[in-house]
Amino acid sequence: MATSDSPTRSASGGVRTAGWRIATVTAVIAVVVPATAGAAYASGGTSGRTNNCYSTWGNTGSSAHCLPATATGYYQNHLVCNGEGDKVSNWVLISNGATVDNWGQLNCRFKASSADVRYRGSR
Repeated sequence: MATSDSPTRSASGGVRTAGWRIATVTAVIAVVVPATAGAAYASGGTSGRTNNCYSTWGNTGSSAHCLPATATGYYQNHLVCNGEGDKVSNWVLISNGATVDNWGQLNCRFKASSADVRYRGSR
């Protein structure tokens, strides 16, 4: 009597073991899981504009941009994180008409859900 690990003859005459079924199922799962996992973690976006400054965010990080700023004042990037407190950058003084790209970088430990730029004026 053959055990589950013993080779057997297939209908086509080839030798196979019960292990081939496990390998096939594992291979199918390995192909399917990354495709769905990537979609589940894909996120990101662009905030609304504050004096032509805005924030972009991805899976875990954020960066702010002023292209160019339409008002002089202090600006701050704000990132909303899932499972932990929000993150904020230092206040940055940006002049009217200045183009400041990629400032106020922030990172969440787990996942970012949104971001925005805050403005407090020039005083």
